[in-house]
Amino acid sequence: MSRISERNMFNRRLTPQQQECVMRVKQCFLIFILLMILILPACKSLKMTPIIKATDQGQLDDVNQQLAQGVDVNTATEEGVTPLFIASLKGHEDIARRLIDQGADVNAKIKLMFKYADQTLYEGCTSLMAALSKKHTDIAKMLIQQGADVKAVDINGATPLFIAAALNDESVVKILIEKGADVNAVILTEYEYKGEPVYKGATALMAALKTKQNANAALLIAHGADVSAKCENGTDALMIAAANGDHPMQEYLLSKGADPLTKLTKECTVIAGQPAFEGGTSLMMAADAGDIDSVTALIKAGSDVNAVTKNGITPLIAAAFKDKLEVVKVLVENGADVNARTIEPYNIGLEAVHKGTSPLNAASMAGHGDIVKFLIESGADVNAKDDFGMDALFLASDKGYSQVAKILIENNADVFCVDSGRTALDAAKRCGDMYIVDLIEDARKKAQESEKD
Repeated sequence: MSRISERNMFNRRLTPQQQECVMRVKQCFLIFILLMILILPACKSLKMTPIIKATDQGQLDDVNQQLAQGVDVNTATEEGVTPLFIASLKGHEDIARRLIDQGADVNAKIKLMFKYADQTLYEGCTSLMAALSKKHTDIAKMLIQQGADVKAVDINGATPLFIAAALNDESVVKILIEKGADVNAVILTEYEYKGEPVYKGATALMAALKTKQNANAALLIAHGADVSAKCENGTDALMIAAANGDHPMQEYLLSKGADPLTKLTKECTVIAGQPAFEGGTSLMMAADAGDIDSVTALIKAGSDVNAVTKNGITPLIAAAFKDKLEVVKVLVENGADVNARTIEPYNIGLEAVHKGTSPLNAASMAGHGDIVKFLIESGADVNAKDDFGMDALFLASDKGYSQVAKILIENNADVFCVDSGRTALDAAKRCGDMYIVDLIEDARKKAQESEKD
């Protein structure tokens, strides 16, 4: 059989919808290949000259030999990388000192972005920035003493102070500030650093707080850092402290005028590995982190316990899903709506949360019995359904959370409720949890007997 006839035979076996799906997959693959062709040349690996290679390997004798042979101490690659830049990046202090003694330019900047090991170095990066990015404090101090520009800015807007605030001890931050570094300089363009986003508008204070460098944060604030500054997506210093569960820093920021009512204007990652939704507040992040002291302080400062994200998440829904019982209690005691509903579907990790999910549903689908019991005692509707028709009992039965199912049934959950033709009993059978099956069947039997009476 010819290849053409084989291909036609294959196509005849596919429905039009399937053929369209195959075509879309092919198109996506081609787009991916084109993007790789465009992106990869923009981030090249470094081609080293002999003196740069010797510097990279920490071979001072070889570097001296190159210099003795008349090699220019400021010789650079096509990316603009000099021996001093590499010495600063690798932490070879003896070589860095030797290069400076021989007239190395401490303010030379790289001209093209390039990849080095696990790090991407951007256009405009200096030797000082390179040293700070790898926590080579002594080299950084030496470069500053030799006239390195503390106000240098790379193409993204990153400064030595921004880098130092996140990664280095406060002695370096102090020196940079004393030398005139701008404590309120902001990132100009969003970029990635080691796989994590750095947002437009971010400040050195935010950088310090993200990595929990609180001494650096306090030093920056003492020298005029704006505690109310926001990234383009609305992230501010208070949100970062809240997401970290850092109550002392939150109290400090509030005392300096941080606004507890600020909301995110876009979905983003406030701290590593923790996505936050548009409309999110510091209170939501503190509730999600389970920091009871921070939650209490933020409520006292005026945070709205019923604030909602774009998809309708409230602090109570977030805390209920994450098994933060004490936070749930404080929120409810301060007026949180126990029957609030999400207004759009969303995902938490691999978990799909439907539109119309209530705090009770969130706790039930996550298997948090203590929270389920407390919410019911606080007036939560035990039979509330999401937009898929799923109630708390169905969600608990579907996951095999027997203790949650028991609590719900004991509190008059509807054991006959039907979701798209399925019941909680069907869900329990599919899950294979015979304890829940028995619970539901017993409850049904009692309900039917009660009706007869």
